Amino acid sequence: MFHKRKLMLITLLVFFFSVSYSQISIVEVKAVYKSKTDGRIIPESEFQTYRGRHIFHKYIKGKNGAQDTIIITPPKVNLNKTNKETLLSLVGQSLKPFKVTDLYGNTYDSNKLKGKTIVMNFWFVACPPCIQEIPELNKLAESYNSNVVFIAFAKDTEVLLGKFLSKTRFEYNIIPNAGNISKLYNIYAYPTHIVIDKHGQISYTSVGLNKNSLEQLETEITNAL
Repeated sequence: MFHKRKLMLITLLVFFFSVSYSQISIVEVKAVYKSKTDGRIIPESEFQTYRGRHIFHKYIKGKNGAQDTIIITPPKVNLNKTNKETLLSLVGQSLKPFKVTDLYGNTYDSNKLKGKTIVMNFWFVACPPCIQEIPELNKLAESYNSNVVFIAFAKDTEVLLGKFLSKTRFEYNIIPNAGNISKLYNIYAYPTHIVIDKHGQISYTSVGLNKNSLEQLETEITNAL
């Protein structure tokens, strides 16, 4: 009887926490929501769009005044057909102007890159497929001369990128805090690759990682030269 009551109590507690955390906001609990899927910190505005539809996993109490953390699995996002079509529709269009600075203070001005092929990678450090493809991207970057410029636009801060790059080599020219460039190109999923030919035209776009994606990327870079 005691064991049955104990089991019932545990079941009720699990139910209470799963329901409670699906109905409250960061503001109310002063917590950070973190995705169990890719480790990404989920902003309040995004969380509110699927509140009540996530899976609650763990509540971590913050120490020494730090914010609490709630680990959740966001609902599976279906890639919107409109988003796919928008990215594909970029092919044939002119490069969208940008002027950015990489982690080492080097500036990349699209107007001054005319005549070169530009390979753009959109990524972030908590994106598993983004990390998985880095070794192959390094080989790719090392196999072309200076007529091809490889630029990686990261969502992350310089601090996060510094920690990541201290353990992982990435041969692209890495731009921190590049969310504005992602918006400029309507990036909706990661990793995303865009190739700009030497005439300044977008010749190729791709999203995600599959067994043929990097081979296809290399082919498209060669075609764009």
